[in-house]
Amino acid sequence: MFLGDANDTNIVLTAAKAWAGEIERYGWPDFPEFTKETHDRGVKHAPQMIWGRTKKIGCGLASCANKTKLMFVCHYDPAGNWLNGDAYTKITKLAGKCSKCPEMAVRECHDKLTSLCPTLEADVTWCGPNS
Repeated sequence: MFLGDANDTNIVLTAAKAWAGEIERYGWPDFPEFTKETHDRGVKHAPQMIWGRTKKIGCGLASCANKTKLMFVCHYDPAGNWLNGDAYTKITKLAGKCSKCPEMAVRECHDKLTSLCPTLEADVTWCGPNS
């Protein structure tokens, strides 16, 4: 959950940056393992954002009763942030391919983060004044 200013026209980006920034602010000493120590440091949203087993995400935005704040919330399926669980499974290269990447990723390794699968293009339909 992120509580932001009602006048922020980029509330989604603001929330995502705040959540991702937890790692830089508080550190994640046992990465990729998500431990109680990491959680207690304040790293609570960032692990869920990169949790490897998550396949679906749904987010919502609501205006608070006083109209000065917006609440942005995301739910993940399956949920992550399991204590003592790994945010993702490191993959290994086999004959130049990444062995645990999904078929739709053509099992190629990410070009810079070689222990991760590449980013997949999402089919997203945006709604709003510019859609």
